[in-house]
Amino acid sequence: TPYSIVNYSINSVGNQTVILDSYGKAVLQTQAVQTSTTYRIDQVSLANAASCVNNTVSSIQVAPKALPVASISGSTGVKPP
Repeated sequence: TPYSIVNYSINSVGNQTVILDSYGKAVLQTQAVQTSTTYRIDQVSLANAASCVNNTVSSIQVAPKALPVASISGSTGVKPP
């Protein structure tokens, strides 16, 4: 719902708030995820109706994938052009 107030936490630390835009969307800016991270929505309420609160909890876990590793071995030299 546009302009809703969303309370969320990251890894169950602190309670943060974001207000949805006129399309009902928001973007969370975070640093690069280095370890498994859980984003949890704790509460959603309407900005103009304080009595309309949804305490439904929803969460998503984001886990980074390991970067590929490359190696080169051998005894053949490379000749300059």
